Amino acid sequence: MSKTAVYSWRLSPDLKVAIEEAAKERRESTAVLLERIVRDWLVHSSSREDQAEQRRLHVAAARVFGSIDGGDPDLSVNASRILRERLARRHERES
Repeated sequence: MSKTAVYSWRLSPDLKVAIEEAAKERRESTAVLLERIVRDWLVHSSSREDQAEQRRLHVAAARVFGSIDGGDPDLSVNASRILRERLARRHERES
């Protein structure tokens, strides 16, 4: 894999040592280990945030599940006709 960018940040000495030891145990470079750690974190953190957002939306929607009842199962089919009739009656009264 070709590297195209350099990123640096400050670490506490004990974290630096822990990273270096983990890389050595896995027989890989510190750069490879850090890249894998960051990739894994990005994948897992975004999917957890998505799941949390989906749960939040489901809870919000669940409060109104089944609470909307127009009484007419064909209302969506007849909506245009019903609206025209109501508007015609309103205009008759206003004239």
